[in-house]
Parts: sequence; structure tokens; C-alpha cells
Amino acid sequence: MDTGRIGNQQRLLAALADKALSSEVLTDLPALMRLLDAVTRSLTTSMSTTDLAGLARSLRDVRTGDVTFLTIPTLPDPRDPDNTLVWADDAATVWANLARDAPALTGTAQDPQTRDEPGTSATSRPTGPAGSSGTARPSHGSTKKAGREAFTLDDETASC
Repeated sequence: MDTGRIGNQQRLLAALADKALSSEVLTDLPALMRLLDAVTRSLTTSMSTTDLAGLARSLRDVRTGDVTFLTIPTLPDPRDPDNTLVWADDAATVWANLARDAPALTGTAQDPQTRDEPGTSATSRPTGPAGSSGTARPSHGSTKKAGREAFTLDDETASC
């Protein structure tokens, strides 16, 4: 199982989202169209660039603390524990919450210390100043484990 790259992929997407939100790309139509042009050269989508621009512009009031990255909770598959993961019971809660437009993490397991395998502790809630306001940066030392814990753009996931 190559679950280690999940955190790196989440950090990359978080950096892109943070850049788009912080540099006001979503409110600058020419900059947004340049970004979408670059993206659509790398991806195949059924949406037109105009549709994507409309979707992106609808996100212009989203704050960094409102964007959460998480990994669906998984467990080793009892039939093939070394090579396969299956969704944990908490995964059903995440999907049900998303389907009813509720916070994905409401009502799921909250103790990442007891489940520290890649992809399994993603049900922990983002904590600290990122809360619902999304305006404050976390204090030093509040680093989240991308790919293992849910995090917002206001959380630190690595330091150089």
C-alpha cells in the first residue's frame, strides 16, 4: 500500500488552494482565466473553461479556514492486510455528512492517538485557531499530519 503519498498530494493541493485564495485569483478575472487555462491543459474535464470560471468565482468568499483536507478513514483489509485497505465505519459518517451538506467530520472518531496508521486518523477535527473564523494562523507547534489528520489551510502540515 502506498498511502504515504496521500499527505504530499494533500499538501500540494493545499498550497495551490492557499495561493488561489490568498492572491485573490478568484476575484481577478484575467488571473483566474490564466489559471484555468493552465489547469485545463493538464486535466480533462466535462466542464468548459467558462463553467469552471463561474464555479471558481462562486468560491471567492471562501476563507482558508473553511477548506479542509481529509483522508477517508481506512483500516487494513482482514483478507489482505499488507496490501489492501477498506473503509472504516467512520467513512460512512463522512460520506453521509457530505451528502447532507454537513461538516464531514461531525460525529466521527476524534482520537488520532489510537489510530495512527496512514489514512486512519483523518477523522480528527481540525483544532486551534483555524476554527470557524479561519482568520488566525495556528501558533508554532500545531502541525497536523497531512494524510493522517484532517487539516485546513490555516494549519501547518510541515516546516522547513
